[in-house]
Amino acid sequence: YADFPDYKKIINANWDGVFALLIKDKDLFNKKYAVLEPIRIDEAHSKTLDERSVKTFEKISDEIINMIDRRFRVCLEKKNCEIVRGGQNH
Repeated sequence: YADFPDYKKIINANWDGVFALLIKDKDLFNKKYAVLEPIRIDEAHSKTLDERSVKTFEKISDEIINMIDRRFRVCLEKKNCEIVRGGQNH
């Protein structure tokens, strides 16, 4: 089980060989995620989010999802994405 705060740690810890293939720019991902974190914390602590925060969260989450989706589709189309685990390609 993973929750919102865990995703950034998981992605950064597994960058090489997995997420580098799906998210082209690690710094951009981390910057976008940093904007989402305080909004998500407020929501998790039952604070009412204003419309601007909701729109910001939706926009940036969509951007992150689209970053991953575009890269994943390119990998599928080219059939050349290799995920490395323990030194072996799978």
